[in-house]
Amino acid sequence: MMWKNSTAYCLKVKRCYQSPVRDIKGIINFTEEILKEKLAHPDYKNFGEKVAKTLINDSALLNTSIGINEEGNEFIPKDFRDMWSNLLNILFENGFLFSLLNELLELTNNIMIDDSFRKAASLWIWEIFQGHVKN
Repeated sequence: MMWKNSTAYCLKVKRCYQSPVRDIKGIINFTEEILKEKLAHPDYKNFGEKVAKTLINDSALLNTSIGINEEGNEFIPKDFRDMWSNLLNILFENGFLFSLLNELLELTNNIMIDDSFRKAASLWIWEIFQGHVKN
């Protein structure tokens, strides 16, 4: 397997390893394929929740630089948001986006977590809600 310690690999073998994300686009695409495949089977009703936990535990979703606009507001760069949009839509369409939001919220409240990850988690919550307000 190409990404033995990646988020997608963790989902496939049902085990997780803490490791840095190497090829984020490849991991996202592979994870999307696995998610679509698994969610199509009734035996995998809780699979979306596992995806949400894995995305947070593996720091894949949080591994981004944070931008600052002219007004001094922080944001997740558009190219990074766009990479994740299909996967987030799959989670939403299958009723698992709330699980991801819950994981992100728990992370923002955990003072033992690095501030940069907590900030990225709070920005993702903001971005997800903004996406739903626009739609």
